[in-house]
Amino acid sequence: MMTEWENAQAGYLYDANYDKEIVEARTRCADLCYEFNSCRPSETERQRELLHEILGNIDGDIVITAPFYCDYGYNISVGKKFLYEP
Repeated sequence: MMTEWENAQAGYLYDANYDKEIVEARTRCADLCYEFNSCRPSETERQRELLHEILGNIDGDIVITAPFYCDYGYNISVGKKFLYEP
């Protein structure tokens, strides 16, 4: 029998509420998003560092403006000249 984490990684349905690894991954990402969203607009270097911790792959220069939220982050890949403005 697979764990909920293994089900998630395999692309199967999973219960995200009770598996310790899944809850920790989601909490870690929520904390990083909170920190990103709390940055001053002038703190571009810190924002960049946080996005590299949150996202799975960043190819080139990107712009993401606060507020930004995601559940896990490591599954997200963005390419050159990516822009996200809520």
